[in-house]
Order: sequence, then C-alpha cells, then structure tokens
Amino acid sequence: MEERIENLGSRLVKAFEQVPDPRNPSGRRHSLPAILTLAVCAMLANCHSLYAIHQWGREHGELAPRLGFKGSKTPAVSTLHLVLKRLDREAFEAALQAWAQEELGDRAQAVAIDGKNLRGIHGEELPGVHLVALCGQQLGLTLAQKGVGEKEAELSVAPELLGQ
Repeated sequence: MEERIENLGSRLVKAFEQVPDPRNPSGRRHSLPAILTLAVCAMLANCHSLYAIHQWGREHGELAPRLGFKGSKTPAVSTLHLVLKRLDREAFEAALQAWAQEELGDRAQAVAIDGKNLRGIHGEELPGVHLVALCGQQLGLTLAQKGVGEKEAELSVAPELLGQ
C-alpha cells in the first residue's frame, strides 16, 4: 500500500507543478503541489470535507514526505481552506485530467453524462451552481466537468466534455 501511495504521490506532485499558486510567495510553508496531492489522496480514501482531509494527513504523517511535504507536518484546515478557495480550478482540473489520462490510458471507454445542482451544507440549492460531469462508468471516476448557465441545456456542453 505505501509503495502504491509513494508512486501515486510522486506522479501527482509532478502533475500539479503546472498549477499556478494563488498565494503570496513569502510565508508559504507548504508547496501547492503537496497540498493538492494530499487533497486528492485523501479524497480517494473517502474524505469529503476539509477537516477530513486535514485529519487524514495528520493520521498518515509518515506519508507526508512522499506526498511532497517537508517532514511529517501537513497543512491545517485553515490553510486548506484558503488555498483551495483561491485555486485556479481550471488549471487544477486540467492537471488532474492529464494525470488521470496518463495513468488510465484508454481504459475509460464507457462514459455517462450527468448534471447536478450543487447544494449547501443544509440542503438548500446554491444559486447558479449547476455542473455537468462526464463519468467513466467502469472506473467510477469523474473524467471532466463543466459549469452550465441557468438557461443553458446540459447537453449543450456534452460535445466539449467529450472532446476533453
């Protein structure tokens, strides 16, 4: 397991080096590729909140250097929040998509397109947040996603998603 995470981590860190860091260069304690790699690995381990990602990092401190951190200390919840809130989402998705394509090759052939309205933590609908996702059915992964305007049909973005 650790060897798989080490290999996965090093390839993810390399993929995320292309994502621009939104933070001021002074005062950065953790590299952006390390933070993004932590978030992806934790989410693959079924962590669905910033606190869960933070906790997963703390519980797996021995993996921190393999995920790109200096030492065993991973970021606090507040750091995760600030970084992910200001992240260039399109650059992150492009890097993650390129990594997944390299890792998976042509194994993701059967796809499904699904649209969802995002909801807040209390179940109310978030105004204007509607995503259409392209999912690899055999892999159980979201391969690409795009926001759709209120008056735009979901299928109008399907050709763009399939082109990615």
